[in-house]
Amino acid sequence: MITRELLVDAVRFVARAGFGTQVLMQRRVRVGFVTASQLLFALQDAGVIGPPGDRQRRPMLAADEESALVLVDAAISDGRIGLDA
Repeated sequence: MITRELLVDAVRFVARAGFGTQVLMQRRVRVGFVTASQLLFALQDAGVIGPPGDRQRRPMLAADEESALVLVDAAISDGRIGLDA
């Protein structure tokens, strides 16, 4: 179940760390395995993070947290990210 609030939290932690991983999502955003995967794929679809690299880290592609949120909002509005109610 992905909501905009979860995406905002995920962006915040990815921006601080400079990368995204499944474990980071599970521990920091406090979600389960499946939701953590969905968040990572959603952030990748939005262009915030890249594909998995070394040690399953996904590098942050957005310049900062604010530009990452703009990318997420654009992906939501054009349908690349579907949100649950």
